[in-house]
Amino acid sequence: MVDSDEFFYIHNEYQLREENDYINNFSHAANRHDIQALEKMYQTQLHLTDPTALTLVRQAELRLRIQSLSYFESHKNF
Repeated sequence: MVDSDEFFYIHNEYQLREENDYINNFSHAANRHDIQALEKMYQTQLHLTDPTALTLVRQAELRLRIQSLSYFESHKNF
């Protein structure tokens, strides 16, 4: 038996919904401390044609993580 999340993942031709895709990409980049990937995601969020409240929250989340990781990288402590 297949659970519903897996069913919809397969049904959507192995593509995540946009919300899940963002969360997955953000988590993966943030946990690897990949500032370049986070900056690319931030630029993508900046260039959306119709910014929403969720877009603004994502921009803030990305900016904060980029700033935190950059600070840690240059000072070697939090």
